[in-house]
Amino acid sequence: MKITGFKILFLFLAGTLIFIFILRYKALRGNLQGYQQDFHNQIVNRQGQFNTVEKSAQLRSVLDEVKNDQVFANGGNAETTLLNTLTNTGIILLVYKDDQLKFWSANQVLPDIHQLTLGISSLELKNGHYLILKRVSGEVSWVFLQEIRAVYELQNNYLINKFTGGFNIPDFIRVVFKPASGSLPILSANGSYLFSIFLDRRLYAKTTDLLATGAWMFLLTIFYLLLYQVTKSLAGNRFIQFILAVIVGVMVFLGLTLMGIPNAILLAFLAGVFEIIPLFGPILSAI
Repeated sequence: MKITGFKILFLFLAGTLIFIFILRYKALRGNLQGYQQDFHNQIVNRQGQFNTVEKSAQLRSVLDEVKNDQVFANGGNAETTLLNTLTNTGIILLVYKDDQLKFWSANQVLPDIHQLTLGISSLELKNGHYLILKRVSGEVSWVFLQEIRAVYELQNNYLINKFTGGFNIPDFIRVVFKPASGSLPILSANGSYLFSIFLDRRLYAKTTDLLATGAWMFLLTIFYLLLYQVTKSLAGNRFIQFILAVIVGVMVFLGLTLMGIPNAILLAFLAGVFEIIPLFGPILSAI
């Protein structure tokens, strides 16, 4: 089989494309691992807030009042202070006596207390995903809830599926409560499993959908090669170099934009300019 310059260039570009895909996949995996560590740190921080409230004198007072059926019987100072603290931290507190709800800081979500396990856990409720801490002392039990992500059956301009409760996590991260392929686990401060996270490629297609990016870049490569053959037969060297410089610039711009790399216009312009330089131009363009 005769090896032409066209075929060599095609193989070179195809190999470069595959190499870029491999690097991009590793980078994406590394990004997910970074979000995993960040998510874990934020979970540990919320557990610290749970513990702070749990050790407060106001909560001890409320628990004693619930036990003695005297909620708000002493002027409500402890209750008011506790409610203000919970509001500021975004924590929901539910206090039960003999499985009957006696005190609550909010009632928009009421999980089945029998469904909850003691200690730290997570649960998917009808309006979102929650971090939960359950404690029991005799006939009194209490539950802390911190919303992690709001989830609505119907979305609009006001009801949007997103991370809440101060969790600084991008919306293209998804939460699943059973380990799945491509997901990474999120653990509590004591190392217990809570849930897993994965990248939602539909929401972050520009930087995570390697197949779409690869297909688009491959088509651009084919177009570049075909146009090269056409211009080679229709014009002189200078015209060919100019046309190729423009096409390389456009191709680089589209490729960098699809991969979410900043300053795509500047890098594409430099790639096009370097393409005009004989011999060393394409090398500088690649760099």
